[in-house]
Amino acid sequence: MNKMTIQSFARAQQNNIFHLVFCIVTSLGVFFGGLWAGVAIGGGLLVALARGLSGEGWAWPPRQILIVVALFLAAVWLSCLHAVDPDVAIHGALKMTTVLIPLSLLFLPLSEEALITIRRKTLLYLLLAAICMAILSGFIIYLTVMDLFSPYITKFNRGFSYMAILIWPLWAFLLAGPKALPERGSQRYFILVSLCVFLFAAFANHSKTSALGIFFAMATFCFTYWKPRLACGFVLGATLFFLALPWWIGDVFPLIHAPSDGGLSSAWHRLEIWDYLHYYLVQDLSFLHGWGIANTSFLPVAGPHAAPYRYAIDPAAHPHNAAMQIWGETGLPGVLAFLYMIYIALNGILSLPERARPFAWAAYVMSLILIMSAYNFWTDSLWAALALTAVCFGLLTKERAGN
Repeated sequence: MNKMTIQSFARAQQNNIFHLVFCIVTSLGVFFGGLWAGVAIGGGLLVALARGLSGEGWAWPPRQILIVVALFLAAVWLSCLHAVDPDVAIHGALKMTTVLIPLSLLFLPLSEEALITIRRKTLLYLLLAAICMAILSGFIIYLTVMDLFSPYITKFNRGFSYMAILIWPLWAFLLAGPKALPERGSQRYFILVSLCVFLFAAFANHSKTSALGIFFAMATFCFTYWKPRLACGFVLGATLFFLALPWWIGDVFPLIHAPSDGGLSSAWHRLEIWDYLHYYLVQDLSFLHGWGIANTSFLPVAGPHAAPYRYAIDPAAHPHNAAMQIWGETGLPGVLAFLYMIYIALNGILSLPERARPFAWAAYVMSLILIMSAYNFWTDSLWAALALTAVCFGLLTKERAGN
C-alpha cells in the first residue's frame, strides 16, 4: 500500500470514525451509560491518528478548548497539594488527564468532505431511530424484567440522561441545520415521535433528575424561541445562581423542613450533603485551594445542623452538585476553569445560526440540571457526553475549527 493510498484511506476514515462513535452512543450507549467514555475517548484518539496519516498536516484543537483543558488540569493537579488523601487526589488528577486530553481531539478540524458526509440527513434519521428503539427496548426490560434497584437500571438511567443532552443537536440538525438539510414536514413528524418517546421515558423513569432536566430544557427551548434576546441573560443568571449555591445553602437549609412522610428522600439527602459540605468549605479558607479532587468522601459528617440529619449519616462519595464539588475539591482554580468553560459555551451558542440557538440553550440547561443535582462532576462518561454534544453543535457552524 503506497503513501497516497494510505493518505486517501485515512482522510475517508475521519467521517467514518464520527459515524461509528455516534452510532454506538445512540444505541448501546443508552443501555450502558459508562460506555460513552471509552467510545468518545477512543474516537478522539482515532480522529487524531487519521488526521496524522491523511497528509493534511498536524492541527491543534481550537484554542478555547485547549485553554479549558489546561485550566481544569491545572486545578485538579494543584488540588493535590492540599488534599486530605494525596494518593487519591493524584489518582483522580491522572484520570482527568487521560480523559480531557483525548476528548479535546474530537474537536480537531475536519476536512470539508467529512463535514458534508456527517451532515447527511439519512444518518440523522438513523441516529434518531436508534435512540427511540434503544429507549423503548430499555424500558420494556426495565418495566417487565428488572428490579427497580438493579445495577442495570442505574446504567440505563445514566445513558438516558446523556441522550437527553445529545438529542438536542440532532433535532437542531433536522430543523435548523445547513442547506444540505432542507426543512420538510416529514422531519417535524420524526422529531415529534422521538419527542414523545423521550417524554414517556422521562416520566416512566424512577430517576426524577432526568425528568426535571427534560422539563426545564423544553421550557428553556420555548422561552428562548419566543424571547431570544433574553436567552443569554436568563441562562447566565441560572448558572451563577447554581455556582453560588455553596455559599447560601448553609443559611437556607435551617429554614427548610423535611417532609414528615419521608417523601423526596433523595432530594433531602442531597440538601443535607450540601449543608455539611458548606461547613467545611468556609473552614480555614478551604475554598481557596480545595480539599483535593475525589476527596469529599474523607470528610466526616459535621457542622451546626448535623444533629437532626435523617439521611446524611455517612460521608458522601461526592456532593451531587458540580458547584459544591468544584469549590470544595479544587477551590478558586477550579472555579476559574469552570467560569471560562461557561464563557466559551455561551459564546459558542451565540455563534450558531439563530434558528439553532434554542436547541443549544435547551441542551445547556439539561446539562446544567444534571451536573448540579445528580452526577459526580469528574465522571468520564459525563464529560464524554458534553464533548460529543459540543462537537455536534460545532458542526452546525460553517467553520468548525473556529467555533
